[in-house]
Amino acid sequence: NLATYVGYKKQGFWGSALATLGVILPSLAIIFAISLFLESFMQNRYVQYAFVGIKCAVALLILKAGWAMFSKIEKKPLAMTVFGAVFSAMLLFELFAVSFSSVFLILLGGILGIAAFTVKGVKRKGEREVDHK
Repeated sequence: NLATYVGYKKQGFWGSALATLGVILPSLAIIFAISLFLESFMQNRYVQYAFVGIKCAVALLILKAGWAMFSKIEKKPLAMTVFGAVFSAMLLFELFAVSFSSVFLILLGGILGIAAFTVKGVKRKGEREVDHK
């Protein structure tokens, strides 16, 4: 965040903390104000219809992003196996109405990414050692 950087350059830690707070507070106040009226707002029939439409649009945007990512990956056996496993798991979870916390899924994805990166690094290191012998 630029405000954090400028705050740090001008006043150090406290400058960055206050600048970041200045950026975050207006949004936080607006979200808090909306949350006070959200329950009654969500009871409106037209708002419910709008959210159904928004859910459809979000699903299509996620599908488009997934397709873009799929088209860019190397079509190697490991990548295709991981893709197939994740896609199958997502379908099964949806079919059987299994619900997971998004935080759990993000953490799981991060852990798997770190593990894959580590395995790939170890494999490359092993290949370099064999080449040097």
